[in-house]
Amino acid sequence: MQNLIKIITASVLMAFSFNSFATEKESPAKITKAVNLVDAYIETATLGKTAKGEYIFADHFQHRVNGSKSQNFNKKQVVKFLSAQEGYVQNCASSYQIIESDSNYTIAKVQMKYDNFTRTDYVTMTLANDAWQIDQVVTSYSN
Repeated sequence: MQNLIKIITASVLMAFSFNSFATEKESPAKITKAVNLVDAYIETATLGKTAKGEYIFADHFQHRVNGSKSQNFNKKQVVKFLSAQEGYVQNCASSYQIIESDSNYTIAKVQMKYDNFTRTDYVTMTLANDAWQIDQVVTSYSN
């Protein structure tokens, strides 16, 4: 009888442990509105608050910088760069404007005005699995 109770108890514990491995981990930074994602992006890029950096960018994220020499970066490269900037506050005034939006797709124009130049990021966001993520950022600079 004791062996039967031990077997049943072990089976129940195994079933619960397998179930916990099978469930998908939910992002601690799950963002359900596009405007909140833009705010999180600005905080990450300009205020050095990088805790959400891993979660706000989609796995297929691309960052393109257009200048005299165009450069491309992926999610891993951008997150690594932003993590190195933890706590570093940029000396700029930031603002954003939603250019286009529907239920699953949003494009925002984010401007960061420094003393001598302006950085403009066009941020493309999509809704997937009930959370907004950034798919692409295209950056340009002007005087």
